[in-house]
Amino acid sequence: MRPNSKVYGALDSELAVLSALILDRSVLSDVRRILTPSYFIQEKCEILYRAMLNIIDSGLLPLNGKPEPFPLDILTSHLEKLGVLDRVGGKDFIVELAESTLTTASLPYHLRQIKIRSLRRRARMLADIKDEGEFYEQLKQLHNDATLVRIGGCQELESIIISAEQYQTFNLPPTKMFLNPWLRENSITLVSGWRGIGKTFCALQSSTAVGKC
Repeated sequence: MRPNSKVYGALDSELAVLSALILDRSVLSDVRRILTPSYFIQEKCEILYRAMLNIIDSGLLPLNGKPEPFPLDILTSHLEKLGVLDRVGGKDFIVELAESTLTTASLPYHLRQIKIRSLRRRARMLADIKDEGEFYEQLKQLHNDATLVRIGGCQELESIIISAEQYQTFNLPPTKMFLNPWLRENSITLVSGWRGIGKTFCALQSSTAVGKC
């Protein structure tokens, strides 16, 4: 997530996962095998995640396996119909969440952090269980889940990683050319050279030219 994001550091991993799902909804089929809504501590995160699952399960939005964003209009409309849009922070918060992540690369790390925190919370709750049979059943389940986390509970996400060969098969739309042949839209271009040869002048002139496109 971006360091200057308003949501960065506030809900950390939970928001990072939701932001990644908005960026690329195709990973939701893998994420849901690892996380259930109950894993989220923050109510707004649980509501958002549950809403995403409901939208997919109801057929409102297909998962075709290709990297595609989660449409914000569908998500906000669904939350509005349920009467919970304000409980998650409104449309502004969802837009901010959508703009706070540029990649899903850190998704396995954040999923692991959510599961670990959930295990700690469940471990503390064991002390409140009075029935001996239920206590040992919950303890056994907790131990099994903890073992999965220790050996790499996010192994299911290996299918999310895209190889160079797979990337080359994607039918991506061509990017707009601002200054042919070296400056494209949404690209990063390095202008280098010795001091005093006109790099700043070149950058200013390029900006002026792009502004006239």
